[in-house]
Amino acid sequence: MRLVNRVENRRWLQDEIVATKERLKEEKGELKFIRHALQCSQCLMELQLAIERYGGRNLPWYLDLTNEYWDDEDEDWSEENGLPEYYKDCPRVKNYEIGSYWSGASEDTIRFIKDRLKWAEKIVEKEVNVIRRYLRALRKWDLQSPLPPDSYINAY
Repeated sequence: MRLVNRVENRRWLQDEIVATKERLKEEKGELKFIRHALQCSQCLMELQLAIERYGGRNLPWYLDLTNEYWDDEDEDWSEENGLPEYYKDCPRVKNYEIGSYWSGASEDTIRFIKDRLKWAEKIVEKEVNVIRRYLRALRKWDLQSPLPPDSYINAY
C-alpha cells in the first residue's frame, strides 16, 4: 500500500507542479500587461474605448464593469454586489465620470483605468508571490508527509 500511495503522490505532484507553473505564467503575464498598460497611451485609449462603449466586457476582471454590480436576485444593478464588496479598497466606478456613446469620451475614464490597474497590480503581485511559495513547497515535498493543502495557493 505504501508503494501505491507513493506512486499516486508522485503522479499528483507532477500534475500539480505543471498546473502551478501554468498559473504562475498566467499571473506573471497579467502583471506584465498591467505594467505595460499603465505606461502605454495606445493601450489606455483601447481600454477607454472598451469601457466606455462596452462596459469593459472581455477585459480582465478588474476592468470588466458588466460584472461589477450585478444583483442576481433582483436581476438589477446594485452597488451591494461586485468588487467593492470583496475588496474594500477597490476604486469604485461611482467616483468617476465614465464616458459613453451618448456623453462622449471622458478623461475621468483614463483616471479610473489607471487607478484600477494600480490597485490590481498589488493583488496580482501578492498572487505571484503565493504561487512561488507554493511551487517551492511542492518541489521540497518528500512524497510521504501530508500533501500540501490546495487552498494554500489561494491564501494571501
